[in-house]
Amino acid sequence: MPHLLFIAGVSTFFNIRKVSAEIKAPGLVVEVISERRYLNEQDRIVQEYYFPVVQFTANDGKTRNLKMSEGSSSPDYEAGDEVIVRYNPERPLEARIQSFGSSALMWILPVITGFLGTTFLGAVQLLEKFMRDEKPGSKK
Repeated sequence: MPHLLFIAGVSTFFNIRKVSAEIKAPGLVVEVISERRYLNEQDRIVQEYYFPVVQFTANDGKTRNLKMSEGSSSPDYEAGDEVIVRYNPERPLEARIQSFGSSALMWILPVITGFLGTTFLGAVQLLEKFMRDEKPGSKK
């Protein structure tokens, strides 16, 4: 249980550090690439995913075209869409589109591990209290 809370704390720390280092730049979706990926290789079930390619100019003055790492099963963007790009100036090739989805993905690990760690810790404390109260000679 403490391990889960430790993981939640560490991943939260790194997410906050990442977000605080990011800056924003206007971007333009120049293309949407579709890729077929296996959902289940054994049964050969394939799903189509769509990845936007975004053009933006970083603070170093270089214009970059990047295929975003977050894809979706339906095209969320079209060529010509204007977006806000968030990136670390030291690593502009790791840019992401500012959206609820990209932000939510960052917080899945800390939220799930934090919730499970807190739940298990509470359950253990309740069980310990119950066991203390049930010992012979304990005051009720």
